[in-house]
Amino acid sequence: MCAQFNQYDNVNKIPADLKRQKDDFIKYTHELLKNEFRVVALGLFNHGKSSLLNQIIGSFDNSTFSVADKRETRKEQSVKYKDCLYIDTPGLNADDYDNATALKTIATADIHLFVHKITTGELNAQEVDYLKFIAKNQSIETFFASTIFVLTNSGSVSKSEIDGVTERIKNQLTDLFGSKNVYNILCVDSSSYAKGSVENKQALIKKSCIPLLKSNITAMKKDIKSSIDAVKLTKLQNEANAIIEQINKLKEIFQERLERTRQEYNALKESFNRDLEEYNRLVRKHKDLLNS
Repeated sequence: MCAQFNQYDNVNKIPADLKRQKDDFIKYTHELLKNEFRVVALGLFNHGKSSLLNQIIGSFDNSTFSVADKRETRKEQSVKYKDCLYIDTPGLNADDYDNATALKTIATADIHLFVHKITTGELNAQEVDYLKFIAKNQSIETFFASTIFVLTNSGSVSKSEIDGVTERIKNQLTDLFGSKNVYNILCVDSSSYAKGSVENKQALIKKSCIPLLKSNITAMKKDIKSSIDAVKLTKLQNEANAIIEQINKLKEIFQERLERTRQEYNALKESFNRDLEEYNRLVRKHKDLLNS
């Protein structure tokens, strides 16, 4: 969640950024300590996050979470369903603002649904980079233990394609983050689930694997609930440490600019004194000429 600071051209901006950091941390703490289980969907824009959440909460007409080919989710959207708060985030590849908004929400999540459209193949560079960034700012083991990689649009590809993409993604994750982590990968099809639910076609519902996903969320919730307080404490400590690191960077920037200003002042003072001495010399010279 902690913002990254660039080199400042104006040190007067530092107090405002420190205040923003404090306000963000207070909001983050408030969200993290709420007594609710937070399930956050994240992933690239237009990969099916909103549609997936709609099916999980039973909004078969996609009327709850905004669904469109154009970007709809600018800010996080949340819906309380049963004993969970389901949260939709902006697409990770939308822009820097959306990436930052998504990261703040991810930091408060108890379960992550990393949504990837299976028809695009394995994870692309943007997804990999974002996973690296998330893992860098959290415990890698904790993050993956609370993450389900949901491959959407499985109804659009063959069984062999599903198996192939799933295997490649698992290999990607293993190569990037090691074999000790558990990588939960599940293929689903939101359209099949919606159609099956509306038309009461149990075969479509089962084939969609959305019921299996919901069961996995419930099981994961049960597994991590006992350690959730410790996880939240760790997240708070990590965030506090990140803010302290940024404050120290700001302090270094300020001290560097202060030293530069001091040097510029001393150089200006020396130049002024030289000019003053030259002026006095000229005054004395002309005074001597007038008196001669």
